[in-house]
Amino acid sequence: MLFANQLPESMKVSIGLPKETELITSYLTQDISIGGSASYTSPGQIELAKQASELLNRGAAVANRAGTNFANQQITTIFSTVQSWTSSDLFKLQLPLVFISLDRGIDPRIPVKKLLKCVYPISKDLVTISAPNEYNFTSSTCCSLRIGSWLLTPKIFLITSVNFSFSKEVTTDGWPLFATGTISMQSYQQIFADEIEEFLSYAGPTTATA
Repeated sequence: MLFANQLPESMKVSIGLPKETELITSYLTQDISIGGSASYTSPGQIELAKQASELLNRGAAVANRAGTNFANQQITTIFSTVQSWTSSDLFKLQLPLVFISLDRGIDPRIPVKKLLKCVYPISKDLVTISAPNEYNFTSSTCCSLRIGSWLLTPKIFLITSVNFSFSKEVTTDGWPLFATGTISMQSYQQIFADEIEEFLSYAGPTTATA
C-alpha cells in the first residue's frame, strides 16, 4: 500500500453527503470500472401472422401424417426481428477506498461511520422509520462525487452498500491506522446520454467544496 503522502491527487475521491457541509475525502486503492447497459427486445410477429403460422403448421402436421413432408415454418418478415429499446440501467459505481490517519487527531472511523449511516434507516418514533439520509425521492437527499480532476457529478447518487476493514495497527491515540473498503453507488433516477457526457468531460481542480 502507498503511504498517504505518495498518493497522487488524481486518486483523490470527494463525496458530498446530504446535510454535511464538509466533503468526505479518500483515495482510490484500485482501478475502477464505469459502464452501463441497455435492454432491447424483439416485438415479434404480429397477431395475424401468428395465427396464419399456427394454421399452416397444423395443416402441415395433418398432411405429413398422410405421407407428405412439409417442414415446420413461420409466416414472418425480417421486420419482426428488428430490436426495440426497452430500458437502460441506472448509473452505478463501485469505489475501492482508503482512509488513513495522516496526523494526530485524524480518526479513520469518522468517514466510515458517516458512510455507514447512508445505508441505515433513521428511527423517527416507536412505529416509524425513515429512509437513510431521509431520502425524499429528490436529489437534495443524494450524494455528489468527484474523482481527481476527471469526473464530477452533482447530487445524483444513493449509496447502496458500504464494506470496510480496519487495520490492526493503531495510532498513538488508539484508533485504527487506516481503513480500506468499497462503497457502491447508483443514481436515484434515470441518467441520460448528455449527462454522462458532462460527468466524464470534467477537467478541473482536484480541490472540491461541498
